[in-house]
Amino acid sequence: MAKRSSGHARWWLGLAAAPLLLTACPPTDDYWIHEAPAVGGSVSGSGGSLSTGGTAGTTSGAAGSSLPMAGSSGASADGGSTALGGSAGEGTAGSMTGKGGMKGEAGDTGGKGCDEDCNAGRICDPTCQGGWVPTSVPPGGFSPRERAAYASLGNQLFIWGGLNESGTVLSSGALYDPRTDSWRMVATDANTPSPRSDATAVWTGAVVLVFGGIDPAGPTAFDDGARYDPAEDVWLPMSSGPTARVAPVGAFGQDLALFFGGTDAAGDLIEGLDLYDIGDDSWETASSWQAPERVQDASIGDGDLTFWVAGGRLASGSPTDEITYYSFTNHDWNAISDSPFSARWGGFGAFIGSEFHTWGGRDVDEIFADGTRYDVGRWADLPTEGAPAARYGSHRESGWSWADGGTGMVILGGLDAPSSYLTDGARYDRDADAWTPIAPWPGGASHAYGAAGIAAGEVVVWGGRSGAALTNEGARYLLE
Repeated sequence: MAKRSSGHARWWLGLAAAPLLLTACPPTDDYWIHEAPAVGGSVSGSGGSLSTGGTAGTTSGAAGSSLPMAGSSGASADGGSTALGGSAGEGTAGSMTGKGGMKGEAGDTGGKGCDEDCNAGRICDPTCQGGWVPTSVPPGGFSPRERAAYASLGNQLFIWGGLNESGTVLSSGALYDPRTDSWRMVATDANTPSPRSDATAVWTGAVVLVFGGIDPAGPTAFDDGARYDPAEDVWLPMSSGPTARVAPVGAFGQDLALFFGGTDAAGDLIEGLDLYDIGDDSWETASSWQAPERVQDASIGDGDLTFWVAGGRLASGSPTDEITYYSFTNHDWNAISDSPFSARWGGFGAFIGSEFHTWGGRDVDEIFADGTRYDVGRWADLPTEGAPAARYGSHRESGWSWADGGTGMVILGGLDAPSSYLTDGARYDRDADAWTPIAPWPGGASHAYGAAGIAAGEVVVWGGRSGAALTNEGARYLLE
């Protein structure tokens, strides 16, 4: 990708796309996902012989087809020897109609029938093979909200705080589990952070750190927070940090939590980053040598060893082409020179394996539909076929990106103009160097300032604002 000036066409952060068609349910939902998530498990083929409960119809479905078949007497069952990619027919016996029968067993295709491994609300054909399904509605104690703190906790999405419809700050939270399509309220106790919006949540693998944010009534920016233990459902104290930050970017590596940028109570950008040591509950401010300028809406990528900042919008409103990364090991900033990255803000970023990836963004005049990746001094353009349409992310408003399974990234939402929200995305496979489109989520809600993440192998988007009102609805998309 040739470097261009901001006048030429060409984070946290859209397209007209067909849904991602997967071959079957995941063999397990026991994934582990954090800010640089690793999604485990492979996808086996569908098909297999009839399980107990009846006799399958005699005709097999061709690949990609769906052929109804009559079952014989006894409890009805579907399936039979459906070919890979085919859909099982429905069997009828007397007044009983079955879909899937009992548990399907592996058949001649080497596939695996859909059973209890499928997440709640999904069946093997066709729903389990991809696409969006709605999330259940949260319990009554968890009201609709925007500007909440949120983080992926492996199998669950954590959401806490934010603003309700009247603009009042909240101190309630909940955990959403796609495996059971269920919600659990987060405890409120003596160590729960004070009500606030625009706090940042970081998952450490054991506890969620909730830090910073603002009470707009003051306005008061916060330099404190707390640690939430989801296993014990309790809050633990956390020492105050050196800098009050509203909506900073959070990351975790080498037993250190990092909080970068954000604003003060007046909305002015804050420079640098603060590091929190979870082992001894202590803070330090990182060196400013070669640190990026004060920016917002940068393209962010974080791994176990490094934290990347590419581009962003300066206090003047102009975009920058600066790329820097912070080393958790050496505790210093490093500038990347001679990059093909053109000045932009609102790019989508992810750190995959040993490579930093960024896509999209905008400058004053243009919105981009291109991207690049960097690996130890070597740059390469990302392909454009099947990629997301031109878009940019507005931090905490819309536009999310995540590393996915160590081999790719997922991009979802964003904007193609102010207040023009996109509801689709795409998945990039680094090994194949190819994109797979993700269809728009159902319902058309913008989910502006909502919560999103990857949990139990599903992309989840929930809440936020849709038009003039808040929504407590959400949707989830099964990844391969």
